[in-house]
Amino acid sequence: MNAYTPIPLLLILSTAIALAQAAPSNVVKYHATIKNVKYVYASAEPVARLKSGDILDTNTLDCFGNAIKKPGDTLSMTKGDNPLTGPFYIEGAEPGDTLAVKILDLEVDGDQGVGAFAPGFGALNETNYTPMLHPPLPEKIWFYPIDHAANTATFQALDSKFSVKIPLHPFFGCIAWIIHEVSSQKRKDALKGMMNTGFLHPAFPFGASIA
Repeated sequence: MNAYTPIPLLLILSTAIALAQAAPSNVVKYHATIKNVKYVYASAEPVARLKSGDILDTNTLDCFGNAIKKPGDTLSMTKGDNPLTGPFYIEGAEPGDTLAVKILDLEVDGDQGVGAFAPGFGALNETNYTPMLHPPLPEKIWFYPIDHAANTATFQALDSKFSVKIPLHPFFGCIAWIIHEVSSQKRKDALKGMMNTGFLHPAFPFGASIA
């Protein structure tokens, strides 16, 4: 089962050769919507440009592009999985540099989380990457109401009265980077197949640094 909520994020960006030592002086703000998110970075133009030490202040969408909102909604309503905010161009970065990203803050701005699986999708079903022995499980969608004051989300089973409160631990659904130039269609196709270079891991909450 996959469960995600939309989060705004605050990042500080730097290259290894010019790591900012003083307090950042420039904040670049960006607002993501379903009309400007990307599903492949390889051929996308930058939506903003940042310099070493700048802070990026932006929101993100959930893994379904905020399309699943109420009982009766289906996965067919989504444009794709894990929409990406950006890309953001880093001024002064050169081949061979290391890009360091520090996550300064993550806040959940939605009132519910969403979890789902369907044939070909989800941790309990066979996918292109994970074979399973059992027949595909039919599509199911769960909603997790969020209590911001208590910092919890509530799971309610679909086939019983069982429920449990789950502590919130916001982290990135995906974070990715791409090379400066994509010089050929073959290279674009290769990057699309790899879904760019990136992470999907709960070890990237606020306060984490990625290089």
